[in-house]
Amino acid sequence: MAIKVAIEGYDQLEQIGVGGMAAVYRARKVSIDKIVAIKLLFPYLATDASYIDRFQREAKAAASIQHENVVNVIDYGESDGAFYIVMEYYDGRTLEQLMKERPGLPPEIAIRILLEVAYGLEAAHAIDIVHRDVKPANIIVTNQGAIKIADFGLAKLVHPGGEAADALSTGAPERVMGTPAYMAPEQREIVTPAVDSWALGVLMVEALTGKLPPAERLPPALAPVIDACLSTDPKRRPAMAEIARALRGESEERLTEPLSPPARSPAPRRSWIPIAGGVIAALVAVAAVWQFAGGRTSEASLPPPPPVVTAPPPRATPAPTPTPTPTPTPTPSVTVRSTPPGATIVIGGEVKGKTPATIEVPLPVEIELRRKGYRRAHARATAEGPIDVRLVPVPKHPSPLEPLD
Repeated sequence: MAIKVAIEGYDQLEQIGVGGMAAVYRARKVSIDKIVAIKLLFPYLATDASYIDRFQREAKAAASIQHENVVNVIDYGESDGAFYIVMEYYDGRTLEQLMKERPGLPPEIAIRILLEVAYGLEAAHAIDIVHRDVKPANIIVTNQGAIKIADFGLAKLVHPGGEAADALSTGAPERVMGTPAYMAPEQREIVTPAVDSWALGVLMVEALTGKLPPAERLPPALAPVIDACLSTDPKRRPAMAEIARALRGESEERLTEPLSPPARSPAPRRSWIPIAGGVIAALVAVAAVWQFAGGRTSEASLPPPPPVVTAPPPRATPAPTPTPTPTPTPTPSVTVRSTPPGATIVIGGEVKGKTPATIEVPLPVEIELRRKGYRRAHARATAEGPIDVRLVPVPKHPSPLEPLD
């Protein structure tokens, strides 16, 4: 359905997309000659309060989240009864389109996209906004490899405890609660950030395997977090920060481990990481060629998967020749005796005992003997064996320069 509406300050150029409640057009902001995207609510819905509420909610929610992985809203308004949202324009495709062209994306690309989605949802949850409709059709992959979360039409502002607030709502009843394949079991009754965790868990399985849950083969490091995301108990589901950590760790590992099954099958109801955005951009560009050519891209025209580089077998390293442990050399010992006995033995300023005593000490060594009433005596030991020293008594009237003990 083409909608032609005159919006002051904008030149409406061409329709580039159609959704369930609105059409999206490429347009030009005249004042700065900038290409933008304008989303127009279908005229037959413009008199329905519930759809107007949802449309306004999308504009307010997306505009309040300032994050590189969320579509940037520039303006919102009404012109001659037509409601519109002005957004940044992105050349690219949705994740849904990419997965249709190539089911089961290369793991390193799928994980990069999922990680960026987790980052964007984490930013939304940080200000208590729950998206409620996370699915491939609402993820934009630009030709430059950037990832953007779109369509916050079902977004809900919730209090930290999970109770829905009315800051983004006029109180009108809602007719659409989400997309069934990605909806958490409790989503019709209660809205918490855990519903986005469930949806991202479904999206992880689909992006990595090309199929909706349950899945038989998942990267071992991600199987536990995906299993937790798809728990029927919302309290068991991980927060976005935890999901992002798991995806970031798996991206850094570059999927070097073989695939393995998750801990248990999910319910049957159903991305600083240096992975080059150019690989994602290549997939988007191929899909864009298909779109404008009017035909389906053959499998042969898709970019080949990255070559598998097999590391050469390690060279056999000869066992090192054991180095013989040197036999420790025993420390020499000297027996120091004095006449009279009981003199304090001092070596290097440290007291070693009283004579007579046998002392282990490196040779040669200077030994000093001290005893009250006797002059200090010195001896030099150059070999093991006994050393006998006769102490000299101090005169009754000693020289004032002579040390006393």
